[in-house]
Amino acid sequence: MGRVPVYKGLVGSAIVSPHLVPVKEQGKHDGLFFVVTEYIPGVSAGKYLRQATEGGDTGLPEGVALDLCIAATKGLA
Repeated sequence: MGRVPVYKGLVGSAIVSPHLVPVKEQGKHDGLFFVVTEYIPGVSAGKYLRQATEGGDTGLPEGVALDLCIAATKGLA
């Protein structure tokens, strides 16, 4: 189980896509695994959804939700 975070970091660093955050470094320090990624300015998807639902909405507008899903699947392709 301890190898999973390092393995994911290695796999992630080999993939180059405009839809994925680049992995700069990964490793283990004082018994804790870490992953260093490039800083991407903006709002996280979770915060974006929380902001959208604070006004009483039950979710994102359909077009926005589809755009997010399309971008995510392009990152997996």
